[in-house]
Amino acid sequence: KKEVVGHPVGELLDGWGDSPAIFSVVDKVRTGEKDFSSVDVKHPGAPDGWRDFRVVVRKVDVSGAVTLVFERISRHPPVFGSEELLRLFIEHAPFAMAMFDRDMRYLCASNRWRSDYGAGQKEIRGASHYDIFPEIPAKWREAHRRGLHGEILSAEADRFVRLDGSVQWVRWEIHPWRNAKGKVGGIVLFTEDITDRKKAEEALRESEENFRELADAMPQLVWTADAQGTVNYYNSRAQEFDGFSRGKDGIWNWAPVLHPEDVQLTVDAWQAAVCTGSTYQVEHRAKRADGRFVWYLSRAKPIRDRNGRIVKWFGTTTDIDELKNSERSLDEARQSAEKANRAKSEFLANMSHEIRTPLSVFLMALDHLQQIDHDPGHRSFLAMADQSGRRLRALIDDILDFSRIEARQVPIEESAVNLRSCVEDAIDLLRPRAQDKDLTLQYCIEPAVPRTVILDPDRLCQVLVNLIGNAVKFTEQGEVKVSARAEGDRLLFFVRDTGPGIARNTLSRLFRSFSQVDGTLTRKHGGTGLGLAICKGLVELMGGEIGVESQHGSGSTFFFKLPLRTPEMCEQAAGQRNEMIPPDNQGAARILLAEDEPMVRDLIIMILQQRGFRIDAVETGCDAVERRRQENFDVVFMDMHMPEMDGLAATREIRALEQEHGKPPVRIIGLTADARQELRDRCLEAGMDSFLTKPLNMKKLIASIEN
Repeated sequence: KKEVVGHPVGELLDGWGDSPAIFSVVDKVRTGEKDFSSVDVKHPGAPDGWRDFRVVVRKVDVSGAVTLVFERISRHPPVFGSEELLRLFIEHAPFAMAMFDRDMRYLCASNRWRSDYGAGQKEIRGASHYDIFPEIPAKWREAHRRGLHGEILSAEADRFVRLDGSVQWVRWEIHPWRNAKGKVGGIVLFTEDITDRKKAEEALRESEENFRELADAMPQLVWTADAQGTVNYYNSRAQEFDGFSRGKDGIWNWAPVLHPEDVQLTVDAWQAAVCTGSTYQVEHRAKRADGRFVWYLSRAKPIRDRNGRIVKWFGTTTDIDELKNSERSLDEARQSAEKANRAKSEFLANMSHEIRTPLSVFLMALDHLQQIDHDPGHRSFLAMADQSGRRLRALIDDILDFSRIEARQVPIEESAVNLRSCVEDAIDLLRPRAQDKDLTLQYCIEPAVPRTVILDPDRLCQVLVNLIGNAVKFTEQGEVKVSARAEGDRLLFFVRDTGPGIARNTLSRLFRSFSQVDGTLTRKHGGTGLGLAICKGLVELMGGEIGVESQHGSGSTFFFKLPLRTPEMCEQAAGQRNEMIPPDNQGAARILLAEDEPMVRDLIIMILQQRGFRIDAVETGCDAVERRRQENFDVVFMDMHMPEMDGLAATREIRALEQEHGKPPVRIIGLTADARQELRDRCLEAGMDSFLTKPLNMKKLIASIEN
């Protein structure tokens, strides 16, 4: 007997006649080509005469370890050693293994076998396998019987239901062993409990089935791709498209589904996402089964393992055709609205011109008559006509201002201004009305308010005049007080009155368009109901907010806040306001008036001549250019709408000839009934210095010459 435990296999096989065959079988099992194999060999120099052997090689685990079992197949006494050595070998084998006699009684079992099948440390040698496991099914008993007849059998996965109802999955092999006479003495059973693996496979299968059922129930096209971006799954929605194809390798070709114009964009976006690992999102058109191209939004996110490596992509493709159609409809509606708004603006401009032109003549004539006619009887009628005319102009201005505010076309021109002067200007405009009603009209500007601030003086005055005018209009006795104070970076204005007050349930309607609290008051005092809406729009355009506090019978307080800003160098003169009365030496100023409306032209000529100005008049833009070519003027008043050549074209011609002939540029002031910012910009671009809006104000007209 030769002791082999602890010796290399090569040493063990030394002297065997067919050792290469044994090594060949070992290599096949170790490399995974086979799980087990056997070969019959001879040993020519065995001292006891036992020469015929069968070598059974079986893989132990994935590491490549194998077991070699030498079975004597001759008629001579055994050669592989004592029964104790065999028992130890089997008991300590790293896999589940048991040896049975022909009656399926245990001869030996490995510790792993005991552990897998709950035998523990109890003695099972000599016990019947079928007594210990009576639940063994008939098919396994048949396999044992065949093994006892010399067959080698195996199964990769077999289901075994235990007595307690638990299910066990087993991979097994049956090998017959032979006695000294060469007959089958029993079987050796190798098993591996693969229950956990089968459970994992089943869980994975159920998960995939659930995923597919969920994906098929979704309204979107659901898809997955591998880490390299190759799409390998689509849900059942794929059949709703025309162009999808799947190769034998399971890879989907999706580019033919796309609209030809969207292929490059979509493919490039997908490749970029795969390369960078970023989220994929792109809008594209895809061809439906009915041949229509529909808009879709495709999105995908990478799925990463614990190490952050991308293992797959999960994506969806959502129908956004209705959304795109809605966006298209909204865009068309926006364009239509802009077109309608332009048409409205043009209509308002034309209406403004048509109304303001005769109204300008009317008001200027009244103003002139009031200055030259001192007859008391005449003056009362002139005052009534002047009041009605100015009321009409205020109504027209309200409507046009509101339209411009709605269209966000009101320019906000900020400059450094004396705040006290702005407040005083607004109060002076309303003081006569307050005096007529025996109301006290006063103001208070707190010392902390900077003398010079940056804001739009015209818009501030417009808001104050509106609020003070309303207070004077609705207050029958008492006072109206205007105040201003600074709070942090905000400038606060308050207009308080002792009028009838406003009911709480109507306060929310005050700043709405065309909204008036009391119809009876409207009939009594007049108005369009746009004044407060205009105030709100102007304050918001200046970056502020407006509000009101009032109770019925307790008066009202309107307030608004504006950003408080001061110039970096606050040396702005804060002197008293200048009255727009020309000094005596202004009579030498030479003026050219280009105006095609006879009444406006004649009235301006009369007023300016009475003030001592020298004035020439023409009716067309062409005549204005020619007169400027021949003579020099200090100021040119240029109407915008004239025959043959309008005011803009005439201004460009005048600037061109001045540059060509080296003449000093004359001051050109536009006259228009259209106060839109668009026209203002065009006037300045054409070369005008400024413009006046009709109806013309006498003081502003004269001030434009003085300046």
